[in-house]
Amino acid sequence: MIFIKEKLLNRIEREYADFKSKMISKERNYIFDNSYEISFKSQIYDAVDNSEISNDVIKYLLKVPNSLECLYDIWLRAEISTIADMTEFFSSKIINEYIL
Repeated sequence: MIFIKEKLLNRIEREYADFKSKMISKERNYIFDNSYEISFKSQIYDAVDNSEISNDVIKYLLKVPNSLECLYDIWLRAEISTIADMTEFFSSKIINEYIL
């Protein structure tokens, strides 16, 4: 389980680096208007790393085109307000309702 989780974490890290690179090239107002997305996406790695996310969820996330974007979308649909809640959410079976 650790190896597959590390694979997901490495992917999230790369996707965040790409996201950050694209965001930095935008206008200041665009960046400001998207600060919520920036804030969450910058914390998602830690939320996944600190969770007991299931292998089935990890396998699903490794198949989608962009794991970071998928997790951000789940964050929005689940209406979770804190990163601590997201870490707990990743560890629960409730996440299966959103992706499996």
